[in-house]
Amino acid sequence: MKKLILVIVIVISISSFATPNHLSDSKLAPNTNFMDAYKSASFVNWKSASNFKKVTVFIDQQQVNIFYNEFGELIGSTSQQDFDKLPARAVSTITSKYTFPEYTLTDCIKFTNAEDEVKYYISMNTQDYQLVLEISEYGNTRIYSKTKK
Repeated sequence: MKKLILVIVIVISISSFATPNHLSDSKLAPNTNFMDAYKSASFVNWKSASNFKKVTVFIDQQQVNIFYNEFGELIGSTSQQDFDKLPARAVSTITSKYTFPEYTLTDCIKFTNAEDEVKYYISMNTQDYQLVLEISEYGNTRIYSKTKK
């Protein structure tokens, strides 16, 4: 449940400055935009929240969550990411600064916004905190949030 809330918070915070270039003049329903963009998607599942719609699909056998705002404009998408596929600079920083067993990796997500800009978010737990790191596509790493358990 914490992961889902974290993803929603990330998407909403990022969506405030994500303006899609291919949908900027469109006020179509999200499902119309989705159908046009993801013709090969399978197992489509729609969920609505107050400020966005979430579509969960499988593309090339990988689960992808796609988010649209209330006007049908693309916010971005998330998918699971293998830790070792993160930018090398980030892997080096994280493995030297946030060592196991003190830090336990719980989630690694790739977020692609409407302009195809990529950021990664990894969630780690310690005995007392949940830590979320934000990683740029160049491997720059910063603490996105630190929450006491």
